[in-house]
Amino acid sequence: MNTSDISYVSRLTIKEKGVRSYGYLTIKGNIKNNGIIRVTQCLLKIKICDQNNDIVTTDKLYVLGDIAPGEAKTFHSIIAWPKSAKTYNITIDEVIFKK
Repeated sequence: MNTSDISYVSRLTIKEKGVRSYGYLTIKGNIKNNGIIRVTQCLLKIKICDQNNDIVTTDKLYVLGDIAPGEAKTFHSIIAWPKSAKTYNITIDEVIFKK
């Protein structure tokens, strides 16, 4: 049985690095499962903001495949970088796991 629980997000950590080049943001990173339940899918949300911290654009990134407790899974994304953009952040939007 697969289920989703937003409280499990606190058991996951993201390490990433973004590089801006030629009007794009390339993000490479990993998501680690620090909990005790095997995660089968994560949905990450990328927000790009301007100098006033207003959202300019967003994107979603699915991390598919099992992430066992104590393990990490890599991800990679390329998103357009608008001229007004100054910062970005990545958050975990949804977690699917097996009970």
